[in-house]
Amino acid sequence: KVPSSNFYLTIPKGKKYFTWFRRWKKWNVCIFLKLSNNKRHIDDIKIYNVCFDNRLCYKDGTIFYGTLFTIKKQMFYNVENIYYSLNKDITQYTQKDKWVEISKIFNKYLKQKSNMQNDVVFGTPIISEDHEKIKRKIQNLPYELYSIQHRLFRREISFFNESNQNLIIREANFFVKTTIRPDIYDLLIMDNGSIEKHNIAYIPDYKTSVFMNSLFRKIKENDNLDLLEESDDEEEFENISIDKFVNLSTTHIMKCVYNKKYKLWQPMKIVNENITTKQEILKMEI
Repeated sequence: KVPSSNFYLTIPKGKKYFTWFRRWKKWNVCIFLKLSNNKRHIDDIKIYNVCFDNRLCYKDGTIFYGTLFTIKKQMFYNVENIYYSLNKDITQYTQKDKWVEISKIFNKYLKQKSNMQNDVVFGTPIISEDHEKIKRKIQNLPYELYSIQHRLFRREISFFNESNQNLIIREANFFVKTTIRPDIYDLLIMDNGSIEKHNIAYIPDYKTSVFMNSLFRKIKENDNLDLLEESDDEEEFENISIDKFVNLSTTHIMKCVYNKKYKLWQPMKIVNENITTKQEILKMEI
């Protein structure tokens, strides 16, 4: 179950670090403090080149928390929290106020560029208040994701990490045919050159029901609710066949998304693509 949250953000796979922009000897530097696996002590300390404004190092400086990871030999740092901002202790700020502060820093004091191979580029997560939208955005990321983290704007509590395994969208193409029964559609697959029924489709809501009816059924009310008030014409009235509004001979190739909870496939759209093999489908359903 997805808990009630105000917003969601992406956490890449990588090592956890505090980063401290501060004055050290006569230089303004960014110090990377690597956390142990249990996050109880510092394992290692390094200084990397980062493109930043020296004002971040004023007095007690600026302290972030986040993940260090690599894409094609380029190091990136994903900012996930902030504790000091330009000498100001903001540990007790709400999440909403912290992200306002982080945004200001990125706009004024941090440049997202690398001058040399060993430089670290700072960045922020993908953030959204829409859970489904962020799930769609993560499907083609250039880095491996650890989780989607659930947070509250006004409370600083332990964050819920939604596992990456629950976020992978499994898609497959089926032959789809309707049946006499409302909202019951057969999903057909190819197995060794012959067509066989795999399962029925998952129709989770009214919107999906209307969409599928528009493809397989002749239901006037789908397009115009005012037609509910109109009487059937004489031909429709005299035709008492149970399949008079159903196109039983119609078959579409449709892209479907797997619902892990119900172990069923939801039709999404008609496609001009090959049918997914039985072996591939069974592998996705594990």
